[in-house]
Amino acid sequence: MIVIDSGRIVRRIKLPLKGIKVARFAAAYEEVDDVLKSLGLKYDMSGFPYVRISTGSTQEDLNSILVHSGLRVLEFRDLTIAEIYGDVLNDVSVTVQS
Repeated sequence: MIVIDSGRIVRRIKLPLKGIKVARFAAAYEEVDDVLKSLGLKYDMSGFPYVRISTGSTQEDLNSILVHSGLRVLEFRDLTIAEIYGDVLNDVSVTVQS
Protein backbone atom coordinates (compact mmCIF):
# COMPACT_ATOMS: atom_id res chain seq x y z
CA MET A 1 0.00 0.00 0.00
CA ILE A 2 1.31 3.47 -0.85
CA VAL A 3 0.15 6.79 0.60
CA ILE A 4 0.56 9.81 -1.68
CA ASP A 5 0.37 13.45 -0.60
CA SER A 6 0.64 16.27 -3.14
CA GLY A 7 2.00 13.87 -5.74
CA ARG A 8 4.74 12.51 -3.46
CA ILE A 9 4.92 9.06 -1.91
CA VAL A 10 4.96 9.73 1.82
CA ARG A 11 4.68 6.20 3.14
CA ARG A 12 4.92 2.60 1.97
CA ILE A 13 3.23 -0.08 4.04
CA LYS A 14 3.81 -3.75 3.50
CA LEU A 15 0.51 -5.62 3.63
CA PRO A 16 -0.85 -7.87 4.95
CA LEU A 17 0.08 -7.20 8.54
CA LYS A 18 -0.94 -10.66 9.72
CA GLY A 19 1.47 -10.79 12.63
CA ILE A 20 0.04 -7.82 14.53
CA LYS A 21 -2.76 -8.32 17.04
CA VAL A 22 -4.54 -5.74 19.18
CA ALA A 23 -5.41 -6.60 22.76
CA ARG A 24 -7.23 -4.68 25.46
CA PHE A 25 -6.52 -5.70 29.04
CA ALA A 26 -8.24 -5.23 32.40
CA ALA A 27 -4.99 -4.35 34.16
CA ALA A 28 -2.79 -1.37 34.90
CA TYR A 29 -0.22 -0.19 32.36
CA GLU A 30 2.73 -1.31 34.48
CA GLU A 31 1.33 -4.82 35.01
CA VAL A 32 0.68 -5.35 31.30
CA ASP A 33 4.11 -3.97 30.40
CA ASP A 34 5.85 -6.25 32.92
CA VAL A 35 4.05 -9.39 31.74
CA LEU A 36 4.57 -8.72 28.03
CA LYS A 37 8.23 -7.95 28.67
CA SER A 38 8.66 -11.18 30.67
CA LEU A 39 7.10 -13.15 27.79
CA GLY A 40 9.64 -11.66 25.38
CA LEU A 41 6.99 -10.27 23.06
CA LYS A 42 7.38 -7.27 20.75
CA TYR A 43 4.63 -4.80 21.53
CA ASP A 44 3.53 -1.16 21.38
CA MET A 45 1.64 0.33 24.32
CA SER A 46 1.35 3.89 22.95
CA GLY A 47 -2.42 3.43 22.53
CA PHE A 48 -3.00 1.88 25.98
CA PRO A 49 -5.37 0.29 26.96
CA TYR A 50 -5.13 -1.02 23.39
CA VAL A 51 -1.82 -2.79 22.97
CA ARG A 52 -0.39 -3.92 19.63
CA ILE A 53 1.47 -7.19 19.84
CA SER A 54 3.66 -8.56 17.06
CA THR A 55 3.66 -12.34 16.98
CA GLY A 56 4.16 -15.38 14.82
CA SER A 57 1.68 -17.35 16.95
CA THR A 58 -1.96 -17.89 16.09
CA GLN A 59 -4.49 -15.63 17.75
CA GLU A 60 -5.75 -18.50 19.90
CA ASP A 61 -2.24 -19.47 21.05
CA LEU A 62 -1.28 -15.90 21.94
CA ASN A 63 -4.56 -15.29 23.76
CA SER A 64 -4.01 -18.48 25.76
CA ILE A 65 -0.45 -17.41 26.66
CA LEU A 66 -1.67 -14.00 27.82
CA VAL A 67 -4.49 -15.44 29.94
CA HIS A 68 -2.20 -18.08 31.49
CA SER A 69 0.28 -15.34 32.38
CA GLY A 70 -2.39 -13.79 34.60
CA LEU A 71 -3.68 -11.02 32.35
CA ARG A 72 -7.42 -10.61 31.86
CA VAL A 73 -7.99 -10.04 28.13
CA LEU A 74 -11.10 -7.98 27.37
CA GLU A 75 -10.63 -7.82 23.59
CA PHE A 76 -8.32 -9.55 21.16
CA ARG A 77 -8.36 -8.97 17.40
CA ASP A 78 -6.41 -8.27 14.23
CA LEU A 79 -5.10 -4.78 13.50
CA THR A 80 -7.64 -3.06 11.22
CA ILE A 81 -6.96 -1.16 8.00
CA ALA A 82 -8.63 1.87 9.63
CA GLU A 83 -6.02 1.82 12.41
CA ILE A 84 -3.22 1.58 9.86
CA TYR A 85 -4.72 4.48 7.90
CA GLY A 86 -4.99 6.53 11.12
CA ASP A 87 -1.31 5.88 11.82
CA VAL A 88 -0.41 7.07 8.34
CA LEU A 89 -2.49 10.25 8.70
CA ASN A 90 -0.89 11.00 12.05
CA ASP A 91 2.60 10.50 10.61
CA VAL A 92 1.81 12.69 7.59
CA SER A 93 0.40 15.51 9.71
CA VAL A 94 3.48 15.49 11.93
CA THR A 95 5.73 15.63 8.85
CA VAL A 96 3.73 18.45 7.26
CA GLN A 97 3.73 20.60 10.43
CA SER A 98 7.44 20.35 11.16
